[in-house]
Amino acid sequence: MGMETEEDPEILRPVLARVGRGWGRSVSCGEGWWPIIARLDRDIAALAPDYEIHQVKEKFGGLRYYVGLPDDAPDDEIDRLIAVAEEESSRTCEVCGQPGRLRGGGWVLTLCDVHSTRE
Repeated sequence: MGMETEEDPEILRPVLARVGRGWGRSVSCGEGWWPIIARLDRDIAALAPDYEIHQVKEKFGGLRYYVGLPDDAPDDEIDRLIAVAEEESSRTCEVCGQPGRLRGGGWVLTLCDVHSTRE
């Protein structure tokens, strides 16, 4: 469900532009989480305009958002924003953005009833 294309989707352009050198310019999750990621990026940038993204991916059915922060950044507030977004992803279908829940056994994903083929 990763995203690496020649042409970046409009919603992810600011996010991908902020990926630090050497980290791989990609968002490795489905489109359903893109609005969560875009909002998180805007919220963090409002607190720390020079922050950089190291990784954005799905892991264990939830969003993982790893960043590098400048020394003067409000770390606690940024950690809280990331935790809220990661929690929101755990109840949002990674494919379409509708309400979802954790599905699967060995490999888990957060999916809605429509996109779930596992039960």
